[in-house]
Amino acid sequence: MPERTLTERYGSACLVSMGALAVEAAVLCTAYLIHASTRETSVLPGNYGLAPAALVVFGLPALLLAYLVTVGLVLPLTVLAAWTGRRVRGRDGWWWLPVVVAAACGLPVMAVALPLGAWRGGLALWPYLTVLLTVPALAARRVLPRAGGGPGAGRVIRLTLLYGAGAVAVTAVLGLVGSAVGLVEPYERPRLTGGAAVGVWSDGRGGTLRLAADGTAEAAGVDVDDFSDEGTECTGRGTWRAVGAYAVDVRVEGCANLYWESLGTREHPQLFAYVGDPDSGVLYRLRRTG
Repeated sequence: MPERTLTERYGSACLVSMGALAVEAAVLCTAYLIHASTRETSVLPGNYGLAPAALVVFGLPALLLAYLVTVGLVLPLTVLAAWTGRRVRGRDGWWWLPVVVAAACGLPVMAVALPLGAWRGGLALWPYLTVLLTVPALAARRVLPRAGGGPGAGRVIRLTLLYGAGAVAVTAVLGLVGSAVGLVEPYERPRLTGGAAVGVWSDGRGGTLRLAADGTAEAAGVDVDDFSDEGTECTGRGTWRAVGAYAVDVRVEGCANLYWESLGTREHPQLFAYVGDPDSGVLYRLRRTG
């Protein structure tokens, strides 16, 4: 096979590494969506689209970041691992890559984490970074030898799409299997039917909302979002009714309509109302106290 120039070798390795990083990003995005389905925020607007939207909005900066990570970390660590293997054992074995990457990641991570007293976070971040950099380094290692033409840009794109789609599919299937066997439990908000909403709900700052079984309601210092710069407090008597399985509509004279939805768990239910734009994610919560 013809010998390739240094530019050709490292150009191909750079493309392969960036493709591997793109696959990792797609897999992490899928894993995020699976994880998000288990959190109470999954029932709020705008959460499922967060990770995919980030990939689209920050596509070009992400591409630049993948290039910088490749040039600044992946390729140097790949060369260092090959050099270490030849110096220590006389041959370049692939297993030197995770060893060298782990050492290169662990030292700076723990050097920062230990003085900050965050050694547990450092220990958790260490293997994550090791895997994140080892995968593209192993891929780049395949195209660095002098012999062989190396993959072209078109082939790299095709392989990235192929392996990326496969990795995303496997991650999604594992999430579905985990959900079927109970390892992954999608979040389900507590129901407010059958008298589950009856009781005293408090915001923890003195505001309370009492919902009686006969359909009467009493508010005391409950914040009301009236879409002005400053919310107002609602105090008075009125009525309430269930709206579907997960919401109640409270009407108190002299106050804006109070529409509450459920969050929390069946053991520790909560009522919440949006503060301002629902997409902002700012919630006003009431917790059952009686």
